Amino acid sequence: MSETQTRSGSQVAEFLKDHPRMMGVLFTLCLFLTQAGNVAAANGGTIS
Repeated sequence: MSETQTRSGSQVAEFLKDHPRMMGVLFTLCLFLTQAGNVAAANGGTIS
């Protein structure tokens, strides 16, 4: 892993350590995007 990737990863980890509620926000956003992707894929197959 390059030094830049390691540094940016530690910056993200430090930000989340300083703002713990943001981890919940990011987790919820990931869940929402997963569900939205599933809905889009399901609806994409039914268009004729």
